[in-house]
This record gives sequence, C-alpha cells and structure tokens, in this order.
Amino acid sequence: MDQPSKEVVRNSEYLEQLIAERKNVTPDNVHTMRLLDIERNSTLPPGAIAEPFAVDLFSDSKDNRIRVALKVAIPKDSFNYVGKIIGPNGCNHKMLKNTTRCKVMVYGKGSMRDDAKEATLLHSGDNKFSHLAQQLHVNIETFGNPVQAYNNMLLGIDGVKNLLVPDSYPQSGGGSYNSNRGGGYSGRGRGGAAATDSSTQSTYYNQTSTAYGYTEKEDPFTMVILLPICRKAKHNSRVLDQANITIQLRGLIAVGVVEAGIAVEISEVVAVKEAVLVMDIPTCGHKSWQLYYGRTFDVFSRLWKFQQLNRDVLVAKYDLQRHQIGEIASKIGQLYYHYYLRTSDVGFLFESFTFYNAIKSRNYFKSAAEEDGPTVMVKKMRYFARFIVVCILLRKIPLLFDLVKELEKTVDLYGNLFKCHDLEDFTDICYEVNRFIESDLCVNVYRLNGSPCDIVCRVDTGKIPDIDNVLSTNLSLKQVIIVGSSSNKIKFSELDIDMYRMMFCFERLINEDAIRETLKLENGDSIKQIDTCNPIKYLLYKPSVSQFIWYLSSAFKELTNDSIIAIYFSADSLQSSKKDDSSGYSQGGLLLSNLDSNNRVKESAATANCFYPEDLYPFLRKPLFIIVDSTSSHYFQNFPNLFNQPLLVLCSPQAVTGCSSRRGSMFTHFLQNPLAALCRMCDLDSIDETCWNKCEEYVVNFRKQCGKLLMRCRDTDIYVLKFFADVFLRKLILNYLFCSYVLRMCETYLSASESPSSFPKFPRVVLHDPDLEGNLRVIFNLLGVQRLFLDSARSFD
Repeated sequence: MDQPSKEVVRNSEYLEQLIAERKNVTPDNVHTMRLLDIERNSTLPPGAIAEPFAVDLFSDSKDNRIRVALKVAIPKDSFNYVGKIIGPNGCNHKMLKNTTRCKVMVYGKGSMRDDAKEATLLHSGDNKFSHLAQQLHVNIETFGNPVQAYNNMLLGIDGVKNLLVPDSYPQSGGGSYNSNRGGGYSGRGRGGAAATDSSTQSTYYNQTSTAYGYTEKEDPFTMVILLPICRKAKHNSRVLDQANITIQLRGLIAVGVVEAGIAVEISEVVAVKEAVLVMDIPTCGHKSWQLYYGRTFDVFSRLWKFQQLNRDVLVAKYDLQRHQIGEIASKIGQLYYHYYLRTSDVGFLFESFTFYNAIKSRNYFKSAAEEDGPTVMVKKMRYFARFIVVCILLRKIPLLFDLVKELEKTVDLYGNLFKCHDLEDFTDICYEVNRFIESDLCVNVYRLNGSPCDIVCRVDTGKIPDIDNVLSTNLSLKQVIIVGSSSNKIKFSELDIDMYRMMFCFERLINEDAIRETLKLENGDSIKQIDTCNPIKYLLYKPSVSQFIWYLSSAFKELTNDSIIAIYFSADSLQSSKKDDSSGYSQGGLLLSNLDSNNRVKESAATANCFYPEDLYPFLRKPLFIIVDSTSSHYFQNFPNLFNQPLLVLCSPQAVTGCSSRRGSMFTHFLQNPLAALCRMCDLDSIDETCWNKCEEYVVNFRKQCGKLLMRCRDTDIYVLKFFADVFLRKLILNYLFCSYVLRMCETYLSASESPSSFPKFPRVVLHDPDLEGNLRVIFNLLGVQRLFLDSARSFD
C-alpha cells in the first residue's frame, strides 16, 4: 500500500490546525471566519467537498468543544428592554450568566444610550464597534462540548425570551425596582412602559397565563401572578425544586382572580410563607438565589401595581383593607432588606426604608386592633420589628425612638386584648431592642442647642489616607465572613452588637440623596459600575463548625486570584487540657456554637465544636485577612507559610477591662470607631460636637502619619503592604494601630496580655513613634482624660 506523500501529510496537519482555530473564533469576527473558510477550502484535496467538521457527542475532550452563538432581536417599542435585561444591580444579567453558562450581551444601535458616542465609535474604523450599525439585539454565546453547548443555548434563549416581555404596569410612582439602578421594574425614571389602561393590562395577563398553560376570562380585573414556590422534601424541610432543566421554575401557581375574591387572594398570597421563602435560600453558592429573587420581586411588583390601579374597585366591591395593602408593601421592604444582606449594596437598604416608611406615613396598620383579630396585630408588630432593624442599620435615630415607643404600645395593647402564647416573645423583642440601642448609643454627641448628632459609622473614604504606588498590587477585598458566637453579647434579630459594628467596617458611607446609578452599558460589551461596591458579607450567628466551613468553602470557591477574603471571629474561648503536641492541633481555639436548650455549654461535645487555627490551613491558598476577638486569640498568632500567599491576623487582647462586656468588645469598637471606643473606655457618656470634630481631625491625622510611617518602613512585612492597598483593610489596620497605642499608653493596662497582637508583627518603629504618641496626647487633652494615660506607649517585646 502506498504511503502518503510528505506534502499530503503537511496539508492534513495544516487543515486540522485551520479547523481547530476556526472553532475558537467568536462569531463577531466575521472576516476572520470567512478567511479561514477560504483557506480551508483551498487546502482540501481535489474533488473533496467542504463539509462541517464532525463532532463526537460522547467526548469530553477540550478539542471537541465548540462555540454556539445566536442573535435575538429586541422588540422595537418604547419599553426599556436593555434595562430589564440588566436588572437591578445587574441581577438579571448575572442570573443569566450563572444559570445558563452563556455570555449574554446587548449589541446594536442604541445599546449605549448615547447616540453621539455611538456615531463616533462606529466611524472610528474599529471592528469591535461594527455591531453599532446593526439592529439592537441580544447576542447569546456559549462554549463547551456539543451537547452541553446546545443545552446552554436552549437555556439562554428561554431566559432572554422571558426578559423580552414588557412589564404590565406604568412606570411612574411607587414602583419597587428603582429604574436608576438599572432595572426595568421600577416606576421612578427611565426604563418603564407608557401608561396602559385596564384592558391592555388584562390582555397582557391573559397572554402570560396562556403561555404557562393558564387561561382566564378576559376581564379588566383578571390577574394572574406567577410565584416561585418551595416544595417540601421527604424529610419535611423546605427546599427549592430545581429539577427542571429550563430556567423556568417547576412550581408555578396562578392566583388572584378578582371575581373569585381578589381581596382574600391578596391576603393569602402575602401570608403564604412559600411565596417568600427565597429569603431562606443560603446566601452563598454561585449566586443561584438571584434567579428566585428576581422573580419574586416581579411578583410583588405586579401585585403592588395592580392594587394601585384598581384600588377603588377593590375597596368598594371586594372590601380590600388597608392593612392588606400594608402587608404587600412590608413584604417588598423585607425583600429589599434581604437583597441588601446578600449584595452589601446599601442602596437596597434605602429602598427597604422607603417602603417601610411609606407604610408608617400612610397609616396602613393604624386600624389594626380588636376588630381585626390577633393575626393582623401580629403582622403589625412584625412590621415594626423589621422597620426598627432597617432604621438601626441606617442610623435613623429620631425615627428609631418613635418606632420603639409604637412597638411597645402595640405590644401592650396586644397583651390586653388577646392573651396569646406569643406575647412573651414580643415582650422580649422590646427588651432586646432597648438594650441594643442603649449599647449602640453608648457615646452621645450633642450640638450647641442640645440636639443629638449622629456618629458616622460606615467607612468614609475621605478620612482614609491615600497610599503611594510604591507597591504594585491589585488585591481587593471581595468576601467577608462575620461570625458572632459570644455567649453574653447583647443581640437583636440574630445580630449581636459586635457583628453589627463590624458590618459597618465593610460598607462605604453613601449619601441618601445621591444613591448611585449602578450600571451602564459601556462600548456595547461590558457592564461597569459607576461607584465601587462593597464586599459581600456573610453574617453567621453562632454557627456550627461545619456550617462555618461550608460558608468559607463556598466563598473561597468564588474568589479570583486577585481577591481577598476576610474573616471576623467574636467567640468564646475553649482550652483543651487533653490534647498533646502530637495531635497536630493547638491547645485551644474558638467555641462557635455548642449550646443546649438552656444556653449552657455541653462539655462532652465542646471540643468537637471548637474551631482551631489549623482548620484554616486549607484556605491559606488565597489571600486571607483574619480578625480574632476572643480571650483565646493568642492561639492564632502563628501560621506556617504553606502556600506563599498574603496572610494577616489581628488579635484582640486576651484580657482587658470591658473588652468582653455585654455592650460589645472594646477591641471591635476600636476597629469600627476608635474615637467612640476611646470615649467609652474613659467613661465619657456625652461630648459636645465641637470637641468631637476636633478629636476626629487628630484621629485622621494619626491615620495619615501612621500610614506614611508604615509604607516607608523597610521592616514592614510585604503582605501587610498588599493588604494595605485595599481601603477597607487599610482602615482596619490603622484603627488597630490606634487601639494598640491607646491600650499601651493607658496606666491601668500593665501586661502584654492586655495589648493587641498581630501575625506577622508590625515593625517596632511603627509601634513606638513619638509623633504618633504626641498626636494621641492632644486627643487625651481635648477629652480631659490625660490623667489616665502615660506620655509614651509601653513595650511588651
């Protein structure tokens, strides 16, 4: 048999290279694809027919992967489909990417919302902007083996199709999603459809119901709401049914026909827990919760708009009560609050406040009393409790006191009218709220007229010193896990006082009147945020060790190489006398959660529920920033450099007066607000605003001097400098050094165990600087507490 010539072999290899390169070219590179096809056809043997390359459906090899792309035209009408595809804070766009594994981008004329800029880029000659000459469309693209790629494309098409349906309500006034936040749901600003009459709405609802297999009589007040519901598993726990291969939920229910009693249906929809169990979905895990949140938002947005447009008929004909309207608004506010917890976007917290405050100002629950029964009273008290949490986080102090009084009055009325078994629970809530507020406002700043002045708690970047670009690093904080496991700390709503203060350390200070417009399309192929966002926070109150490791593993998996994960521990200590050095574990650690029904530690299982420093070893593969606030913090002062990744541990003093009081740790308070912690340490309950502002200036000056000293010192650990590039961690490091100076200069703290420590250690020249000590002495003099401090900081080396 004749052997093929060398030229034939070379042509065959060259043909395979062309085919491989052709598969890796994106569909947008039209000219490249055309040239590759021409070259492939010219390389084929005489008489051969150019056919598509055959794929193996059963191979998972990288060489068998293909690219599949499709363009979907965007309808030409007045509705803002681009805003809806992006969604609030990008949730719809991210949901499509995460659930379908497709790259979904908006291309074509009008994708940039700036006609002048589009014209300039189109005539620039850059092929990247050639799509601006095309019709506005959505480009769906995926990459993988043939079966996976086409399945992903099917999911992508279905997801985009659902977003290309216009909202059914007018976009003016009282909407739930803020249009300035990039969504198509809102009623305030751009992104909405023109006002529609009732017949237009009923037509839309009937079209929607028919699409999902429901048919309703065409009536101005016929309404179909699609709700994602949670099914109960065999072990009787509520889990989401995600078995459907499409992104549509399998659990879709139709409710809300007016002729069947819309007022009753509205009340039942709001009361059904399955409708809002999305708030119980774990906050971590590839952001799979965004799909369910987006749909639930849409459900309650439709319900809110429906009752707005048909309020008169619902009240006159179907006896719609005001407290039922308040229930809908309360659920929307609750959804926004949980969205804030999952995204750390304070803008959503303001949206939650807007709905809760509207309920109060419009007196939706004012008539809830004896004639409505205990159920409505319970909903009213729950509304007050949730509104109080939002006001605490937004520091709405005057309104907060009014809400607490109203809650106490409502609880007393509830106790007098109804002798229910849950009265004690609401009484405990009032008690916890008052103690929490008292602890939070342990230092009061007053103006000259005697009115209280609020203290800035969040990160004010204007008061954090900038750094010189002496170290090239792009590390940034992306994930934060806050653990509160101390047994005696004041708490409210599974949030103890230390967790509450630490939350503010990872949130930027924003102006309520200038909430940012979060998302824009730039150059037609990317989404940029105008303002930098906060790191994602996970709040764990007394978790088990396995729960904490699960959250840490999920957050760790989502990190990129240039991301930092921060962990904060506030926990009781546990020392084991049974362990020996050969066990490979430390002699002690942190007791996360091991309580019986009487909140007593179970000694038999305490060791198993102790979190040891060695448990963090697998997670040292990426940059890790740790804060340990416990009397056993010294066990975390030494970590091996296993993977050559940045690591910094800030440890609280082992024993400081007031450090572990019920009003919160002094160490954590210093990290959040060093001046307030100093006043609390010196038993200063109140201070005038002028003195406070002067002291704040010297605190800012301390940070600037300390930051320059830390950057100039040659002995500063290189990993500390890498963490110092992030603004949140920079503030924590500088506040830690402020705390170290204050405690070492205090007359009553005499030992090393009463001073904070770190790993790696900070240079001696940073810990003993005369200029920094002089700065602090000025603050002591302004506060009138100079008698309590020494002229210089002690050395415990």
